[in-house]
Amino acid sequence: MILYTGYPADFQFPPNIGDFGESAIGIVMLGSPIGIELPGGIGNWQKVIFFACYNSLRGTIPSEIGKMTSLDFLYFSDIRLSGTIPEQIGNLKKITQFQIYYTKISGVIPSSISTLTQIKELHFFPDESYPLTGDFPDVTTFTSARTISAGLNKFNGVFPRFNKTLPNLLTLILTNSFKQTSELPYILSESVSLNYLNVSMNALNGTLPNEFSKLTLLTFFGIGNNLLSGTIPTQYGRINLLQRLDISNNKLSGTVPTQFGVYFQLTELYMENNMLSGSLPVELLELNLRRFRANGNKFTGKLVFPVSVLELDLSSNLFSSTIPSIVGDAEDLTYLDLSNNL
Repeated sequence: MILYTGYPADFQFPPNIGDFGESAIGIVMLGSPIGIELPGGIGNWQKVIFFACYNSLRGTIPSEIGKMTSLDFLYFSDIRLSGTIPEQIGNLKKITQFQIYYTKISGVIPSSISTLTQIKELHFFPDESYPLTGDFPDVTTFTSARTISAGLNKFNGVFPRFNKTLPNLLTLILTNSFKQTSELPYILSESVSLNYLNVSMNALNGTLPNEFSKLTLLTFFGIGNNLLSGTIPTQYGRINLLQRLDISNNKLSGTVPTQFGVYFQLTELYMENNMLSGSLPVELLELNLRRFRANGNKFTGKLVFPVSVLELDLSSNLFSSTIPSIVGDAEDLTYLDLSNNL
């Protein structure tokens, strides 16, 4: 492994950096105050399998990077890095991890990305002022993928259809990137290994799919800030490993299923700003909730107050009961809003 950190402004890569001995090479670049440009000669770095750059680069990604055909891991994180992702990225057939974070890289993701069938982790989180655009790549070719994430982008079209199952997928994060209305694809329910699913802020409409009850390994389910309507499926009680659930800022109606009482590991529940009604299930009192927001709905009946709660917002509802005395037992309580009720 070769580590570069705090190098001077006149730094240059050794011309033979890609040919040190017989072993494979990993390069990590950290914290240059000025940043350097990647040389066109990186195409000669044939033995480099690991290349990670943290706050160390400026300029663009040269197309010659497509000649680094031994690469397994490629990571860029630097706000001074700009330009586009070169089409030649598609030549890196051995790559398993490709990550772009907080850069000024913008424009279209090349379609050749979809030919990288060995991908296990793929991340696109640029600086929010420099979103990636164009079509989101067909990720269903990544049958070995464990993590796919993208956020703060402006992709064309609707939320991806996922016309094939990704059997090894553990984490899917696609947030704030699609603005054309579309329904959440039911086929995601076949990726039964999923334990983290966040698809918030994507103009998703329609209803919550009953089929998602198959995702029994989920610990995080985020679908807030969309346009979803209908009711909360009672079948979701089968997802009993949930630790965080966010269905806030949609158009959901009906009651909260009593099946929520099986979420024994649930610590954060966000359902604010919907059109939910009826009484909150007393089963919620059995949970170890730390953050619970249900404000901006039409809930009636008695206030539900989990004694374990750290933050609780039940404001702007139709609760008519008095404040329960158990409030005094909530030793960890730091935020409480019960305003604008009857």
